[in-house]
Amino acid sequence: MVYEKGAFYKNYLTGFSNVKFTIVDVFGQGDKIVKHWNFKGKHIGDFFGIPAIRAKM
Repeated sequence: MVYEKGAFYKNYLTGFSNVKFTIVDVFGQGDKIVKHWNFKGKHIGDFFGIPAIRAKM
């Protein structure tokens, strides 16, 4: 399933509170790029269809 990038990231912002994104590494070759990132937050709402569990992740 392909998401429009804005809708994809919106899931993180609506599904979690106190979200903190950290970019670990970015690299590319030719017309390709890879992002290694992680995030932390409290699961307070729907996240790609997964109901909230109210836990910090």
